[in-house]
Amino acid sequence: MTAAQVTSPPTSSSPATAHTILVVDDAAFCRELVTAALKARNYEVLGAGDGRAALDLLAKKSVDLAILDYEMPRMTGMELLKAMRADPKLQRIPVVMLTDTTNKEIVLQAGRLRVTSYMLKSKFSLPDLLARVERIIQAGPLEPPVAHPPPPVAAAPHPTAAHPAPAVDSGPVVPHLLTRDVVVKAVLEITKAKSLPGAVADIIQVTTKTDASVAEVSSILKQDPVLASRVLHLASSAAYATGKPRLMTIEDAVRNLGSKMVHELATTAGIFEIFREGKADGLKLLHCWQHAVGTAVIMSRIVPRSDVTPPGLPYLIGLCHDLAEILMRQQFPAEYAAASDFAQQCGKPLSSLFASVFGVGLDEIAAELLQNLKLPPAMFEPIADFWRHQGKPAATECALARSLAIANSFAHGLQLCSSRQELVGPTSQNDCRLACISPVALNGAEIRSEVIMTTSMLAKIAADKEKEAMEPLLPSRMTRIWYVRHNSLAVLDPLEAALKMLCQCQTHDRAPKGNEATEVNAIIVAAATTEAAVPLLAEARETAGERVPVIVLLGDHDHGITHGQSGHGKFTQRGYPLTLAQVAEMTAGPF
Repeated sequence: MTAAQVTSPPTSSSPATAHTILVVDDAAFCRELVTAALKARNYEVLGAGDGRAALDLLAKKSVDLAILDYEMPRMTGMELLKAMRADPKLQRIPVVMLTDTTNKEIVLQAGRLRVTSYMLKSKFSLPDLLARVERIIQAGPLEPPVAHPPPPVAAAPHPTAAHPAPAVDSGPVVPHLLTRDVVVKAVLEITKAKSLPGAVADIIQVTTKTDASVAEVSSILKQDPVLASRVLHLASSAAYATGKPRLMTIEDAVRNLGSKMVHELATTAGIFEIFREGKADGLKLLHCWQHAVGTAVIMSRIVPRSDVTPPGLPYLIGLCHDLAEILMRQQFPAEYAAASDFAQQCGKPLSSLFASVFGVGLDEIAAELLQNLKLPPAMFEPIADFWRHQGKPAATECALARSLAIANSFAHGLQLCSSRQELVGPTSQNDCRLACISPVALNGAEIRSEVIMTTSMLAKIAADKEKEAMEPLLPSRMTRIWYVRHNSLAVLDPLEAALKMLCQCQTHDRAPKGNEATEVNAIIVAAATTEAAVPLLAEARETAGERVPVIVLLGDHDHGITHGQSGHGKFTQRGYPLTLAQVAEMTAGPF
């Protein structure tokens, strides 16, 4: 522990009634330090040097909270925790794990055993520990565990948004792996050590204000020979891929590809260089960059130019919206890996659990990071608004944040992401209108190819890793899907992108007719409302009969279609958005 971490805590806000806390740690220095801090707040404190000694104390004394280390002689903290949860007299005692252990399996096991908070000794501060202790004491004992889940209610084949499966317990407790102070300190340290290369900063300034000429962009890039060489290499590959002549100079690149594309390549190379070095985590980090660049490319293609939106701003917003996640992956690889596994166990995107696990929201990390890097202020609010509303287009308040939410989801659909728990769903025409974008159809295969080429070259992927870097997270199957999209939904459709990556998908605005239904394995109907879905479903059931299954995806989660509304035959229904893993499961059959 550092000197900053052992600073004496304030003695104000002491508990009115003395509560008893058990501190278990074989390291006498740490045990005595925590004990002194707790006693300064008028807590009664019991101490033990290992798990067996702690159990002896618990047999004689009643405690309100236990603070446990993991690695101890005779009985580890995890063994003690298991013994406490198995004892009816001890199982409701809240537990804080304060340890050096970052093994993600241990973190997840602690969550399953209902640890209230998980703190790393290398990251914690006494004020933060005391604040957590106070909150836990105020909350009181844990709820009794559910011994046996209630019998399931008569169920449909799939739970739906309108009729979710009954919950049998509250699930694992979210582990608290970091604190806000630790994360903000890491942001300050990395931004103090690194800054935007001068040429990149100049290009961003020029292209987010005016139309940059060939001479302007070329002149700026020539100030940084290393960046110019990297951009020329990327530009030459892009030119080769599009059948254009070989590029020999920066002027050739700007003239042949346009100042806009060269600006995008230069910005990507410059931002990537700042975050090149990190403690981990290989291909997962590359997938994160693929998502950032993919979102940037999509933003560049869907957001029209206007007096309000400078030409280079949408690309820059898309590229930088994930920098907070990239920083967390690099600076806290063990904690991030444990949190990702926990999110997968819960079947949720990590972004929805981020503030609870790491003590600070992505919106705050992103705002701090972008400001310290001295990036254009015009991009701060769209990114912060996007993260505040969990990337949901309908919830965000500004047009660029809505555009970012749509582009972000479309990149997920192309499997340009690092997790199978990322969400996809159709985009409504109204979402596109509020985002001030034209709902154009995008060539997903072209975008994915461009993004993978750019990121692989920047990361200098080894030859033996190239194939793995290009592989999608989920395999494609030969399943044939007839996808019916209601006309209130836009052709700019992340769900369609996901379906085309996962199966043989045909998209239509109607149900199949006649023999068309015999050529597909399943029919998927997507509509924003139950009212819009009912006629399409009735048509699909009429044609499909009993042989072809029909799956209805609804945007209005508060309602559902009854079998009386659907016409002939059976069907299943779910709400969207769905995780990529759920879409893969839905299209895998058996049919």
